[in-house]
Amino acid sequence: NESQSLKTLLSSFVGGLGQWNFGRFIWLNPFLWIIILATICVDISQHINKSFIYLLLLANLAHISTSLVPYNDLANTIRDHPSKKESLTYDQFFSTQDFSKLKKEIEYSGEPSLAFGIHPSILVFNDIKTLDMYHSGYNLSYKHKFRNLISPTLDKNNSVRRYFDNWGGRAYLFSKDGLKSFAPTLSPNPLFDNSEIFIDVKSASEMNLKYIFSRYKISNHLENSLNQVAKTKGRVYSMYVYEFKKFRQI
Repeated sequence: NESQSLKTLLSSFVGGLGQWNFGRFIWLNPFLWIIILATICVDISQHINKSFIYLLLLANLAHISTSLVPYNDLANTIRDHPSKKESLTYDQFFSTQDFSKLKKEIEYSGEPSLAFGIHPSILVFNDIKTLDMYHSGYNLSYKHKFRNLISPTLDKNNSVRRYFDNWGGRAYLFSKDGLKSFAPTLSPNPLFDNSEIFIDVKSASEMNLKYIFSRYKISNHLENSLNQVAKTKGRVYSMYVYEFKKFRQI
């Protein structure tokens, strides 16, 4: 694609640029526009009344504060209301009351777990130890270990394999059907109903996995040495909990 071609061209001149993530550069756009606005204000302040500059800045601030765009919805953020129909509030996203009940039901006591269909950070926030994570920097040896765990999934989807192998910051239990199984939406994605997951059982045992907390029913759980031990319907998530049969108590 065009992005890859650009990276290849730039890396031929400066090697380090081949690994530069240009997709992140767009987040600098607001800052650059502010710099341009400040430059314009400084320039025209030498020619017109400064009161006009103050009005211009106040108008700009009002526009930014009231614009209904992602990550900049001030009114709804203050009220803890989602700005879109399928968006979640922080309270809904973490669902602490629901997970508290779920932990009591399975008598959870700090065993290593995986998330499927939700972000692992939800489990972490609810004091559930996770093997998966979203992290910008962690040991390469752990990436290799986690890759062994999810290798059966990576072997079934080249797009997912490239996504993990070429980056790895998102060490998740992926679906063979794509990368969006963990999207934080109010309604579950029907694409992943009765999902199949594929893990390396030996690696799961070595990493001392005990539970998988899944938003979706896992249709092939027995093939992965998993038993369903709980199912709950919370305010947002319908959660299935699977216990790994070969868990080793340490």
